[in-house]
Amino acid sequence: MTDVEFSEGRTRLYGSLRVPRDGTGCPGLVFLHGSGPATHADWNDEAEQFAAAGIASLAYDKQGSGRSEGDWTAQTFDDRAREALAALRFLKEQPGIDAARVGLLGMSQGAWVAPMAAADSDEVAFVVALSASGTGPREQDRFRIERQLLSEGLARPEIEEALVVWRERDERLRSKHRVARRLAAGIRGAPLVPLSCFRRSVPSPVRSKDLELRPGSVPRALPMLAACCLGRGRRVRRGG
Repeated sequence: MTDVEFSEGRTRLYGSLRVPRDGTGCPGLVFLHGSGPATHADWNDEAEQFAAAGIASLAYDKQGSGRSEGDWTAQTFDDRAREALAALRFLKEQPGIDAARVGLLGMSQGAWVAPMAAADSDEVAFVVALSASGTGPREQDRFRIERQLLSEGLARPEIEEALVVWRERDERLRSKHRVARRLAAGIRGAPLVPLSCFRRSVPSPVRSKDLELRPGSVPRALPMLAACCLGRGRRVRRGG
């Protein structure tokens, strides 16, 4: 493992590069995190497995996490896609890498970002989307809250009351109303609802447009191999 750094615009990003021991002309991939703060170490196990299989990888700290500069909470999906391409170009330039066989592996939110980046550039050889959503962020957010509250043991009337609050917040986000965050944090009229269900899901104003993403249209635009592992069933799994 080698510590590395590269730039996207004026922002310095730090991470780790793993190349197989006998790596000469080997394929490579860039790991793309899900939502929230994250560092390159989160991909250590996967990077080791890929290296053992003869595949190089680059993992890096999200903006404002670990050593990386910037602020991930201020990034749009478009920002993250541009950053992914900067990471990909950096990996392509490393010794022993076959630049024609370098792609992106995204997890969760990263599984939205990876196809977006690939649709914008023919430099991406392949895309792997793990724990990907077949819906947009808005639909996924509503589903997550509903299923999480159900797993918490709340009764259907309480869940419906919470979803009314969610719809109010969503409408205010659509109109860029500044009270949206306060409304979500207060959980008006739903005191039994775990606050974490809502706090996790409230985007900053600069990212509210990401809720409009329609992922179904992105894979059809990809001119390369894409492997998408989608969720199945109606259960919410914690963590990850």
